[in-house]
Amino acid sequence: MTTPAHATVTWTTHTPAIYSNWKGVTSSADGTHLAAFRTNGNIYTSADSGLTWVDASTSIGSTKTWNGITSSSDGTHLAATYGTGASGGIYTSADSGATWISQAGAPNDQLGPIASSADGSHLVTGAQNSFANRLIYTSSDFGVTWVSRTTSGASNKSWINIASSSDGSKLAATFTDGTGGLMTSSDSGVTWTLRAGVGVTSYLFLAMNSDGTRLVVGKVNGKVLISSDSGVTFTEVTTLGDKVWIAVASSSDGTHLALIDGGDRRTPGAILISSDSGATWTDTLAPTGNWQTVTSSADGLHLAASDYANGIYTASITPATFGITYLANGATSGAVPVDNATYATGAAITVRANTGTLAKTGYTFAGWNTNAGETGTSYVATGADTLTMASAAVTLYAKWTAIPPAPTVVVVAVVAPMTPEGAPAIHFTSTEVTCSLGKYSQAPASAVYTLVIGEDAVSTHFSNALIPSWLVPWAGKTTDYGNATATSASWNIQSSWKGKNLSCLTLAYANNATGSTSVSAVVPPL
Repeated sequence: MTTPAHATVTWTTHTPAIYSNWKGVTSSADGTHLAAFRTNGNIYTSADSGLTWVDASTSIGSTKTWNGITSSSDGTHLAATYGTGASGGIYTSADSGATWISQAGAPNDQLGPIASSADGSHLVTGAQNSFANRLIYTSSDFGVTWVSRTTSGASNKSWINIASSSDGSKLAATFTDGTGGLMTSSDSGVTWTLRAGVGVTSYLFLAMNSDGTRLVVGKVNGKVLISSDSGVTFTEVTTLGDKVWIAVASSSDGTHLALIDGGDRRTPGAILISSDSGATWTDTLAPTGNWQTVTSSADGLHLAASDYANGIYTASITPATFGITYLANGATSGAVPVDNATYATGAAITVRANTGTLAKTGYTFAGWNTNAGETGTSYVATGADTLTMASAAVTLYAKWTAIPPAPTVVVVAVVAPMTPEGAPAIHFTSTEVTCSLGKYSQAPASAVYTLVIGEDAVSTHFSNALIPSWLVPWAGKTTDYGNATATSASWNIQSSWKGKNLSCLTLAYANNATGSTSVSAVVPPL
């Protein structure tokens, strides 16, 4: 299969027959509704993705020095800022630019950047004049009334760019006042925090995703930085380097980005795109122009950019697509599944089951892995697991688990026990004492007898040498391997034994089993 290496971008221009001073442009979420302005001119709108345009300034009257424009996600609500010096204001539209209202409650100031919540009700703008008290202003009623935000750290700045989350709660603004930087708010502009992650730098251009977690900033003659924690920390996109970054736009999820490189006297400007949250970038090969700003649809597949001299260009992006290949990884039979489809970056792909009955001798199939050595990411092969397509083709290798060898059966002989079933007996004559073995559960092959007088072992008699001596716990003073039978043993009575307690300890042995008993008596005065 053939996998495109990059997205395909097609640029088109259908600008009104006025070819100068084009500055700002904004887009609805689906890219259908566009609104653009000329710096010292009128506002124009399009309801067909830029194919045709309408001069929307009839209800505005005279031309204005427009500085910023924003749109609700459906393109119905528009707001535009204007002004020079220390005076200016805001116009809003609730009908996609057909009619406009000058908001009397808006600040009379040279207002610059402006951003909107998804429904258009929450607006935020900042002043750009060269005088003191350059504030940020917010509105929560579609621009009818405004609140100046004079909280610590957010006043007397010349605001360059402003962005808003879809609900209007998270805001970000870049500024220059001799040093420059970035500030963010998580409470609709009531309080602001200076973010050190971008450093002290000016002319920062900004984009935010819909939930306000991902920010992208670019600096003229500087770097591009990306944050995934609402501006707390930033990471430099080192592959881009220092360029004349002048504008950036983001899809609603922050995956698709568009970035304008303004170029210089030696290198023309360019518009770059990324489909993996800024990890990699592709030149869209846009026409050479004096690019000013860029806006994006919610899915990031429709762009509109303003060329100062030549008007508004639109682009449709066909995302790069990549394939997924399954490899047998040493299988001895069966076939791998085949997926002939291609997928865009970020697409959720159902991982195939083992439909071809792959097998490997001595192993069981255990799913798929992104590494042949099974050190990558594993996926189960039930047909229910999914993977997210990266910005490159994916190869999945069969994963195998060795079948353990069959257990070795060891036959263990069962040893019959030597269980005492009758106590031994002691018999005295005038000269001898005899100890009888007693009865056991099986006939003994040999026996051991130990005679104990008081607490002293006198001697041990073995019927034969079949029993290892280490099995015998009673080591008498003498050991006799012949003066006994398998049933009894005798000792000559010593005069010193008379009247003392005598014990006979017996040990019977047969078929690797032993049993023991004991019996006691007092030596009579014979």
